[in-house]
This record gives sequence, structure tokens and C-alpha cells, in this order.
Amino acid sequence: MAGARSGAAGSPAQRTVLGAAGRLDMALGRLAKGPADPTHRRVGAQHWWRATRTPDGPALLELFDHHADVVTRAWGEGADWALDQVPRLLGEQDDPSGFAALAADCDLLRRAHHDHPQWRIGATDNLTEALAPAVIEQPRCVHHVHHRGDRWGLLASRRGDGRGEGASHARRPPAHPAG
Repeated sequence: MAGARSGAAGSPAQRTVLGAAGRLDMALGRLAKGPADPTHRRVGAQHWWRATRTPDGPALLELFDHHADVVTRAWGEGADWALDQVPRLLGEQDDPSGFAALAADCDLLRRAHHDHPQWRIGATDNLTEALAPAVIEQPRCVHHVHHRGDRWGLLASRRGDGRGEGASHARRPPAHPAG
């Protein structure tokens, strides 16, 4: 990853993940909890805004493809932590070495790996951000089954804080209860 740390107050820190173009819609699309999720905003093909909380504080990221690379700009107290985490978010550290043995026993996995060799899972390194939507979206009774996708957006809209800078209009997710 190339790039500079935060500059003057208010200016974004910026980094580039070399050779990662084409992964944003796949990586961030799986994290967004529907089109109304206020913490993730797709503003164009391979162009996203992401609001998150980090151990260093909140951060707002803008991620977009530029030629063969992904450029990321970040604002907020957690900007540097969030930028350091972007390669993992894009699956740069995924280790496919053991996958061939697993796929050998399953025709579906073997075909999927053959058809999508660059597919990556990635990681947010943010347990609360990953678990809260999963728990909230679980149906509690039949009446709520049709509305479960709206719960995360409702919680983030009501309990998240701040508005993103620039054109993102993203809200930071709710804070961890202990944080």
C-alpha cells in the first residue's frame, strides 16, 4: 500500500492499494445492509463511502478505483487506523493456499473458484460492526420477517452519530456499549 498519512487539519489522509481495482463493489457490497444503510453508500461503480468506528475513534472513508488501484481517503480521529485496515477489507491478506484441497471434494466450490479466481472475502476487523447487524436482522416473529433488513438502518440512523464530510452523508455506526 502506498500513500501519505494525514496532512493539515481537515485534509484527508490518503493511501493507495496497488492492484486491487475491481474489488470494491464485491467487498463493500456484502457489508452494506441494503440501499438504506446509512453507514455505506455506493455513489458509482467501484466508488463507495464508508463510515466506521475504529479503536482510535470514528472514521469516514472514500474508496474508489483509479486505473488498476484502489485509492482511499479518510477523515476523522480513526483515519490512519481505517486506512491501515483497507488491504484486509479488500481481501489482500486472504490465503487461498488451502482452498484447492477443500474445493477438490466439492464440484460447486471447484467451479466457483475456477470462474472467480480473484474473489476475496476480506475483513473489517470490527466485531461489533459485523455482529450488531447480524443479530438485529434476525427475525423474532413472523410479523417482523419482512422488515428485518430495515432494523440496522433504523438503529444506525437513530443511534449513529455525526454526518459524513463531503458528499457521503454517511452516519457512523452506533458506538460499542463499552466504548
